[in-house]
Amino acid sequence: MRLSEKFTPEAMLGAPRRSPAVPNQDGSLALYTLSTYNFDDAKDRKELKTMELASGRSEVLSTDSDVFDALWVPGTDAEVAYLQKLDTGLTRLVVLDAKSPDDTRHTVAEFDAPVKGLKLKALNDGTIAVAIAGLVGPDGKLYNDVAQEKKSTARVFDTPRWNTVTREQKYSLWYSQMARHDSKWKMEAGLNNILQHTSLEISGVYDVADVRDHYDIGDHGILFNATSLSAETEFREWGTTCVYYAAVPSFASPATSYPLQFSIGDGPATGKFSNVRLSPDGALAAFAYTSYDKDVDVRIFIGHVDALAAEDVFRSITQREPLLPPRSFEFARDGDALLLTVPAFGHVALQILALQPGALPETILGSGSVTAHYPLWNMALWAQQGYVVVCPDIAGSVGYGLKFTQRIDGQWGGAPYEDLVNLVQHLEDLPYLDMTRGALAGASYGGYMLSWIFGTDLAKKFRCAIWHDGILNLNSLMLASDYHLGPSQFGAPAPLGARYCRAHRPPMVLLLGF
Repeated sequence: MRLSEKFTPEAMLGAPRRSPAVPNQDGSLALYTLSTYNFDDAKDRKELKTMELASGRSEVLSTDSDVFDALWVPGTDAEVAYLQKLDTGLTRLVVLDAKSPDDTRHTVAEFDAPVKGLKLKALNDGTIAVAIAGLVGPDGKLYNDVAQEKKSTARVFDTPRWNTVTREQKYSLWYSQMARHDSKWKMEAGLNNILQHTSLEISGVYDVADVRDHYDIGDHGILFNATSLSAETEFREWGTTCVYYAAVPSFASPATSYPLQFSIGDGPATGKFSNVRLSPDGALAAFAYTSYDKDVDVRIFIGHVDALAAEDVFRSITQREPLLPPRSFEFARDGDALLLTVPAFGHVALQILALQPGALPETILGSGSVTAHYPLWNMALWAQQGYVVVCPDIAGSVGYGLKFTQRIDGQWGGAPYEDLVNLVQHLEDLPYLDMTRGALAGASYGGYMLSWIFGTDLAKKFRCAIWHDGILNLNSLMLASDYHLGPSQFGAPAPLGARYCRAHRPPMVLLLGF
């Protein structure tokens, strides 16, 4: 534990950053990663660790910074599997016993390319299904883009479709099977491409997304979220994804049929899917869906894999609209309920919903948050410098009901701005605040709002602003085909803060990139 008398930027950056702790099947150990920045050598120290939950004592499994995607080997109490980056783009699959890591560490397989998104599934015959994501080469095999000689760094942008200009190869899901031989796991077969002879590309492989959120493994198949790279795909559908199920008779052999698309509700829908999950027995498929026009209205669909059709969980089970739309979910261990994370009035509640007609979500944890980790700004750091920090949830914020969130529709420069005007008027009446030395800060849409505010008289009440990865020109945003905003988002005409740049007066710091 790192202790600091004063919370400084150095103390914040040097503080250990832990991943969620994932328990093993008997609940005795938890697996997590620890990352600590070292100012002396300007490097991150990364550790893979386990914690004994009864005593709180931790043990280090690895200090290799190239280790990633660690998880418990299903069906075992203490075995851990992870991927390890090697030179020239190779990747190694490693398994060890957490109770004696140095004595049991062994290589299961070595892949001839960079891969990620490791998932494992215990099968009825005692073997383990293995799945990863990686690029497909011209020969249909796993492609190593790191080992390829690059004669030039130039790129030709002859299409606005970003994942077309990124690389010629597309990402696919690859699967195989490993079995135990003489106390060690070994891969029993080569990798099989589940998307072979299709125009599909698995979702979640670019930017900061996690591909493991976009597919799952069952006893007899793989459920996944993908986008079509077909030349016939319309511009409006470039950001659209669909959920597919691919039957896999044997994880040691190529699939004998093509993936089939899931239908939802009344038919095809334009939007994005995520949080793709199979029930523990593989019979049920569930996934989250957000429509093109209402991206804040998250819906969870569930259905049998044999039917390839899913229904809205809340409409079919609770028979009412959710007061607070969920953010994510997982199947309960027995598969008879869903565990939901729900933004709720400034917190993130953990709820359970039984998969029975008429059931309603029950809150397990609501007064705090499921996680206290927030990857952007640390408000306590600002408060340590003597600032009074005000973080308002204005129109468009989640956790206060769908109607409150949808107040921003067609009102990007309207309802949220009016909320901020009313807030400033209230703050001016507080005797302990010096409003003559106020500063504004905003990221993404918050950056857009800063651009809008700085074209109004409200900007005169502040000394400066911090603009982080914001939106200045909506026309340019709409041309970015990797991020879609529905027509309901904007009024007519759309409020363009860039029109008022000449009115900007207080200084503004622009922070671009992560």
